Amino acid sequence: MGLNCAEFVRAKAPNNGEDFMLFRTEGEQEWAISQPMHAWISGQLLRDWDEALPESLLLAAEQHDHAWTDWELNPTFDGQSGRPLLFRNVGAALHAPMWAAGVERSLHNWGSHVALLLSRHGGTIYKRFTTRHQLSEADAAAARAYLETQAPREAAWARALGLADAELARQSSLIAVVDTLSLVLCGELAAPLEIEALDAGGKAHVLRMTPIEGSPYEFALSPWPFRSARLNLEGEARPMPKGGRFADEAAMRDWLENAPRVRFGASLKQG
Repeated sequence: MGLNCAEFVRAKAPNNGEDFMLFRTEGEQEWAISQPMHAWISGQLLRDWDEALPESLLLAAEQHDHAWTDWELNPTFDGQSGRPLLFRNVGAALHAPMWAAGVERSLHNWGSHVALLLSRHGGTIYKRFTTRHQLSEADAAAARAYLETQAPREAAWARALGLADAELARQSSLIAVVDTLSLVLCGELAAPLEIEALDAGGKAHVLRMTPIEGSPYEFALSPWPFRSARLNLEGEARPMPKGGRFADEAAMRDWLENAPRVRFGASLKQG
């Protein structure tokens, strides 16, 4: 059943904050998952959506955190937490130009449709999470500048691609939905939660995601929007040191260079 999802996603669950890395806990072990890896999980989800979708939309879902690639390679150390700096503690003065640069790379690498969707995804962040990122007037100005600069470019790309407003909003919302599902599967959002969606006629629906008791990182979803009756997702993570903290920045840098890679999995089944 193809769901025409709302442009915004309402997740009724606690959020640990949007980190530049995602941290997933299983027992006493904590793993760090990169944002691009989380985006790949989003892409795996959308590729099984129960309708034919443009390849450029599927690619955009897989690359929706492309702008964070450089940051992931060289994160800022937070001495208070002993971890890489949390996303919510990074102001828009830093990451709005970074996001705009990511859009430029997307345009160069994959073309205007992918760039358009990634640009709109960034705009959603700056529209919805304004107070989280406006840590100073410089941050507020950076968020405004991003929205004002990208809006005419997005409109021009949409016209050239022949994308009507309703279809563009729908494509953007599909990315937002699988983004939220992936955050749960990666351990960044807690379930149960609800995600609001609209069908093709504009009627509101709610996707309900609930954990399966006794099966860590296995969830039920209803109504079911995928072709397969069950989805097994996988990715790669790095185990955090014992206690989830680094003694200092040098220890974090050494971990970034030398930490082993481990496979992680998560499952969704029809609820």
